[in-house]
Amino acid sequence: MSNSSRFPRETPRLSRWCVDMFQKHGQAVDITVTENRRSMIRVGKKAGGQVTLRIHHGFEQAPDPLLRDLEAVVSGNRTDAWSRVAAFARTIPAEAAHAPAPVRVRTRGRHVDLQPILDEVNQTFFQGKIEARITWGQQRPQRRRGRKSATVQFGVWDVARKLIRIHPGLDDPRVPPEFLRYLVYHELCHAASPPRRDAEGRNRIHHPDFKALEARYPDLKHMERLSKEMFRLVRGTHGKGRGFSDMNLL
Repeated sequence: MSNSSRFPRETPRLSRWCVDMFQKHGQAVDITVTENRRSMIRVGKKAGGQVTLRIHHGFEQAPDPLLRDLEAVVSGNRTDAWSRVAAFARTIPAEAAHAPAPVRVRTRGRHVDLQPILDEVNQTFFQGKIEARITWGQQRPQRRRGRKSATVQFGVWDVARKLIRIHPGLDDPRVPPEFLRYLVYHELCHAASPPRRDAEGRNRIHHPDFKALEARYPDLKHMERLSKEMFRLVRGTHGKGRGFSDMNLL
């Protein structure tokens, strides 16, 4: 078994560390160096036992003792070593973000214009202080055969573009306006209460402060029940859906 790697930029120390892991432990590591600040380190294992590691390029500057801690984490000894690795991740400075590619914003659908909903929700709950745009998402081609997805992303908050994307399947006269209003509120909550890292360095999107903010929405339980109905409407099947998903969050 040989180790493989994918490096989007020059990372000679991480590359050398990857080779050392194989030579010292016979442990192949499939390593991908990323610029993802949402999940700065993730360790997994493939079916054949090969370790997979996705790691932020900022670890290229980690001191040698920290790389030894990283070795312990990958080898399965995640007690003290993991807390030190997580602490280092929190010290990696944020870099100037690359300008995101332009995206076509389409607020008016066949049945619903999202802009008035965004304006009203922003003003009512956030005094109009949230900088955000909104668009209908792109319709993906349907699968020819096989099981339909068990999840639906009703809404996505793109922090880099300050943009809310709404699932195009909700552009339907059968969708209650109050559900779209709540959906926009949920995504604006992500803008108002961004993710936080816990003591172990993991990114928490729906942390307690976020949940407290979301809980201020009137009749939240009814909205949660509606989300199940909208899942069946969008997917045309019964099942348990994940109402919301997030991307590109720091």
